[in-house]
Amino acid sequence: MKLTHTVGALVTAAAVLLAVSGGVAYFLYRVSREKAYNEKWKDYVDCGLA
Repeated sequence: MKLTHTVGALVTAAAVLLAVSGGVAYFLYRVSREKAYNEKWKDYVDCGLA
């Protein structure tokens, strides 16, 4: 009984850790894409074409 409770807790902790790391990875991806997009179009915004 105690072993199944421990295994369940470990699976839950692993699922939470996976969800949190996925969220952080997605956030970092979005930040890097936004930075690349802004860098690409920076010259056009500065000259008034966009």
